Amino acid sequence: MKRLLAYSWAVLFFVAAVLAATHLHTGGSRHAASATSASPTITSADSPTPSPTDTHTPQATIERLPKDTATGLVGPDGAITLTVPPSDIQPVTSGLDAVNAAWGHVGDIHPSKVVANFALFEGAAEWVVSYEGLCFTMGGGPPGPGRLQPDCNTELNVEIDANNGQWLADYWYR
Repeated sequence: MKRLLAYSWAVLFFVAAVLAATHLHTGGSRHAASATSASPTITSADSPTPSPTDTHTPQATIERLPKDTATGLVGPDGAITLTVPPSDIQPVTSGLDAVNAAWGHVGDIHPSKVVANFALFEGAAEWVVSYEGLCFTMGGGPPGPGRLQPDCNTELNVEIDANNGQWLADYWYR
């Protein structure tokens, strides 16, 4: 049991280190937030609705981030939080274009829910497209007692630059 626990912690540490390095590596490509006219695809945080032109299953809910939210990532200055952008900052890239770019990046996955939030990530305007309810099993070895079961509460987040629609990074959460 101690060996399995040590192995699990080692794998978790490795995955966290790779994700942090990947995320921090992409940090230099972030663009400053821009102020432009409002995008019609953003709904208020009080009444998020699926996009009527999203052809993916499930359809994405596209909204402005309703409240500051922890990302589960840690940078050189500590925990990284998505923040609500000021009302005068609007995305250049539409929410639907961000969702399409994110789907193009992740490929064939089967989430139970998709949410695209317009937010500030370390001061940069981004769309964070979250694929919730993904099943993920970590472990190895022969089948049998003690084998890890799938966790279907996993979330994949894809960051899309709100100014040019380009992929910035992705990270797993939960």
